[in-house]
Amino acid sequence: MLVLLHGAVPTRLGEVVRLFSPQPPWSTDGKVLRVCLEAAELADVPEGSRVLLRVRTQDIAHLNVIRPLFAERRLRAILWADEEALGPLLSRAVDLVDWVGRSVQVPPRRWPAFAEQGVRAALDVGVPFAWDGERQELEAMLEDVGWTKGVVELRAQMNFWEMLRKLEESPGLPVALGMRRDTDWGRVWMALAHAWRKGAWVALAPAANVGGLWPLHARQAGWEDATTRLRDAGWEHAALMAAWVDLEPERIELAVARGQAAPDLPEMWEAERVVTADAPLYVLRARIKDADVRTQSTEQTLRTNSAERWPGELDEDIEDHMVRSSEVLRDRVPDDAAVDAASSIGLFDVAAELGRIRFERGADDRADRVVDWLEQYGEVELAASIASSWVDRARTSGDEESLGSGWTRLGDLERALGNGEQARLYFKHGLAVRKALVEREPGRSDLQRDLSVSLNKLGDLE
Repeated sequence: MLVLLHGAVPTRLGEVVRLFSPQPPWSTDGKVLRVCLEAAELADVPEGSRVLLRVRTQDIAHLNVIRPLFAERRLRAILWADEEALGPLLSRAVDLVDWVGRSVQVPPRRWPAFAEQGVRAALDVGVPFAWDGERQELEAMLEDVGWTKGVVELRAQMNFWEMLRKLEESPGLPVALGMRRDTDWGRVWMALAHAWRKGAWVALAPAANVGGLWPLHARQAGWEDATTRLRDAGWEHAALMAAWVDLEPERIELAVARGQAAPDLPEMWEAERVVTADAPLYVLRARIKDADVRTQSTEQTLRTNSAERWPGELDEDIEDHMVRSSEVLRDRVPDDAAVDAASSIGLFDVAAELGRIRFERGADDRADRVVDWLEQYGEVELAASIASSWVDRARTSGDEESLGSGWTRLGDLERALGNGEQARLYFKHGLAVRKALVEREPGRSDLQRDLSVSLNKLGDLE
């Protein structure tokens, strides 16, 4: 008896093969589904076998010639024919088609089952993942799995405040584009933690993946290539194994490494390794909702969020500490080590935001570095607001040196904003303060230098 599966697509292959195969490919009792990628392979199939034959256009003439073989060998055969092969099969192998007892249209599926399962699990549980594919493909996948909140786009070229504003604008799934450098990862992690955005987010086609992100995609390996690799690794039923694992590239890799051995069952992996994404993707997909994994995930989150201070030693994992500490900044003030840690790895915008928090919560009296960094990243209005607070605080405390610096930096920022008259007024205020300081302590070279700076800045505007 022949069954014709037409409209066959690779995205349905794995589930069909698992449905018709009595035993998995690593079974030793011989009751496995025999998979033939070419018609010529039928000659080596044992009598009475259950066979899945991929119909190729170039094999159709040969199939007509060997059609008695199906009856003589008492083969129970499934013909796997895609749309390209179906027309020639029906028109040029009429006798063979007459033997077909049942014809079934394979329902279309846009994505492999493993791709949908991975994205759905990540969203359901709220874990970040990297998507190796195009943005349109990702958004189509999100629609297919029922995601209705949309996406919010974060680009690596954005500074820290632009990311925060984006996250405030939309409740959508954060999708980070252009992830190329280590600092890109740190900035995104920090922005998400700082904005209190828990749960899933996506790094779209990053240059390199990082630990803790599931590497998801919708790609499948070529059936022939995967079969060749598995056969070379010692697999007796190589084509069956390739189909059994849905042509998933990562599972092909694992099967090649094991060579004819059954894969580890998902339940054999420790919950901690699942939580930290230190397990194969098929294990993550299968175990992520298990009670023991959820318990382990909660315990790890509590340990992560218990960090109260930033590291003083730069040989520690700075990015991890920055994320942990940012999550508790709502109630605490970052110390100097926090600012130094961020600036030491080039995240000067993050350092500026942490410094701003320190200044606004009263931990620092001056904001020199913060204002410089803010201006460097184009956040001039925010820098001017900080500088204005700096002036008010210095005036209240009577710290004239800080007041002179605050007036001067405020003048710089107003000039950058195009407010020349306001800048001139602030420079004059700064000049008056610095003149008074020099008159009281004429021997201090630093005060003389500051006075010269104020004179030059005012002169530039005259």
